[in-house]
Parts: sequence; C-alpha cells; structure tokens
Amino acid sequence: MQIKPTDSPALSGEIYGVRQLTGELRESLEAGYADIWVRGEISSLAAPPSGHFYFSLKEGDSVIRCALFAGRRRRLPCRPADGMLALVRARVSLYEARGDLQLVVSYLEDAGEGALRREFELLKRKLDEQGLFDARHKQDLPAAPARIGVITSSAGAALHDIRVTLRRRWPLAHVVVYPTAVQGAEAPAGIVEMLALANRRRETDLLILARGGGSFEDLHAFNTEAVARAVFASKLPLISAVGHEIDFTISDLAADARAPTPTAAAEMATPNAGRLRADAARAHDALRMQAQRRIDALRQRLDYAAARLVHPARRFDARRLRLQQCTAALLQYSPRRALDDARRRLAGASGGLRGAAARIAARARHIEHLAQKLHLLGPAQTLERGYAVLQARRGAVVTDAAATRRGQVLTARVARGRFECVVGRVISKQ
Repeated sequence: MQIKPTDSPALSGEIYGVRQLTGELRESLEAGYADIWVRGEISSLAAPPSGHFYFSLKEGDSVIRCALFAGRRRRLPCRPADGMLALVRARVSLYEARGDLQLVVSYLEDAGEGALRREFELLKRKLDEQGLFDARHKQDLPAAPARIGVITSSAGAALHDIRVTLRRRWPLAHVVVYPTAVQGAEAPAGIVEMLALANRRRETDLLILARGGGSFEDLHAFNTEAVARAVFASKLPLISAVGHEIDFTISDLAADARAPTPTAAAEMATPNAGRLRADAARAHDALRMQAQRRIDALRQRLDYAAARLVHPARRFDARRLRLQQCTAALLQYSPRRALDDARRRLAGASGGLRGAAARIAARARHIEHLAQKLHLLGPAQTLERGYAVLQARRGAVVTDAAATRRGQVLTARVARGRFECVVGRVISKQ
C-alpha cells in the first residue's frame, strides 16, 4: 500500500528534534531527582588530567554512569576506587551529547565507613551527654610507675614500640602484657575482658590501651560503647594510644589521657631516666659546693676562735699580777696625804679664780670707758649739737652740694625726727 504524503504521522502531531528532546528530558530528570542518595559498587573509574572522576555505579546487572567534577574532589572524605561500595549524593541528569543517563555526584563516601562514622558520631554524642568525657573524672597519672600494664595484641608493633621506649626512658618499669585482639568482631569483648582483669589484679600502677594505625574500620573496636564504658570504669589510670596522630577514637575521649601513638604513650607514662640522672648529677654538684663552702666558713671561724683562746693558767697568772698591783697601790695610799693634796689643789684653784675675777672687772671697766667714748663720738650726739643728715629719696647721704640740683627734695634727719626740704639754689663748694 502506498502512503500519501498527507497520511504521514508527522503531520498529525509535534515533531521533536533530538537536541530538544534530550534537553527536555535532562530538565525533567534534574527537576524530579535534584538531590538523591544512591548506593552501589564503583567500576570503570577514570581520572583524566582535567581532575574530574568518571565511573559507573552498579548493583547486580544494573549500571548507571556517574561524573564527579574536580571542584568537588577536595571535599571528599575518601578517594573512590574500583570495587568500593560507595554512597553518593547526586542529581540525575542526561548527557545530551550522547543521550546517556548519568548521575552528577556532589559527595561520595565509603558506604561501609560512612555508616561507621555516623554510628561513631551518635555514640560520641550520647556518651558525652552522659559525662563519660568530663575532665573532672580524669585521674592523674603516677609520676614514676614501677609496673605498667599494656593491653594490646601480643604480636603487634604497638607492644614493641612501647617496650623499646620504656627501655630507653625508664628501664626501672616492669611491663605486664594483657594480650587481646585489637581488630575484628572479637576485639571489643577481648579488650573489655583484659581491662576488667587488670583492675581485679591491681598489679600495675598504670594501664596503656594501644594499637597501631589502620583504617577507620580497623579501629572500630575502640569506638564501641562497651569498650568506652570499660575504659571509663577503670580504677587504674589509663592512657589510650590508638592509631596514629590523625586517628581519634571514643576510647581516647573516655580515657584519663590520650597519646597520639603508642610510643608517645610510653613517653607520657614515664619520666626520662637520662634527664633525671643529669638533674641528680647537677644537684649533687651543687650540694657538694655548698657543703664545701660551709666547711670552709666553719674552719675559718675555728681558726679565729683558736687565735683568741687563752690557756686558763695564763689567764690566772694575769689576774694574780693585777691583784698584786692593786694591793701595792692600796698599801701606799694615805688618807691624810690625799687630804693635804686636795687642800693645796683647792687653794691654787681659789687663787686662780680671784685673779680671773680681777681680770674680768678690769675688762668691764675698759668696755664701759669705750662705750662712753663711742657715745660722745656717735651721730646721735652730733645731731644733738644742731647738725642734720641730708638724704636723697633713695636714702643716699648727701655730702657734696654739687650732687644736688635745684628743686630736688631732700630728707633732713635731726636729733628728734626728720623733715623734707627743697633745694632752692646750689652754692659752689667754696
């Protein structure tokens, strides 16, 4: 049957161009599945120089392509790898160039580790609210433990590192090992059992709970509630040293102290014997010097005292000689002679006093004569005879008529009082 052009189905409805169809499909998918979580196994991972990741997520026979652009890579908690069970956050889109359905990924995490981390955060928040991490419950570590208990794998590197460090820093400490699995399903129960055993025996001064580094899943035993509560309940001071410096577990938070590595835990638990020996040597030298200075000072005092020490016989002879001298002087002493001597000294003193009195009277008369002469020659007597003393305004005495001028006011001082006068005419010196 021949179909006429007017019978074409395209004439009865809208015709989509490929670009229009793929564009509308992309918009519809992105609007309907803008933010979803998808779990699947990563396969066909490609990492071109552009920095993007291209891979597929599969589950059984179902596969969907994914694109994770470079700007999102820096925020990922892990690096994707083939065979990884991943949990991605994405939007559904359509790659228009090929018409392929794809997921544009904004976040990716290891599906197994992601669940553990969420479990970790929930448990951490729960125990924190119950006070298991509170600082007031932390015990002080002993300054110099004699016996140190180590809860770890007997074949692990952590035990070796702790022993090496203790031999170097504090060889006096005896190490008691409480062996247990530190990884796997049996590890939490084994750790709890060893913590209980160590606390029952009380044969150590300190406990170190330790294991080497590993993935987040490897450290899971130390993030369980049972282990955290056993750590918190320990009556022996406990240091948690799990993993490496970047690792942090719930047992670290519940313990009395946290060390970033097993080696650091051994250093934290003990003093440095070498440093203590050096400090003791310095203290010994200081004490010896101080003792020597004290001994030297005491010897000097002894020498000084010995120089001043007099034999009792010599001191007795000196006292006896003094007594003899006093006795001789007393025998030679006569009261009458002493009285005559005193009278003579008194008579001499009396004569001296009379002579001194005569000299004082003569000097008094001479002074009175001089006073009379001074009175007669003094300015007051001169003024009584009618003379006057002329003074200019500033008190200068006028002795030269040429030093005055007509109209100048002068002060005239007479025997009784003073008055002002005005110069009428200056007469020559003659």
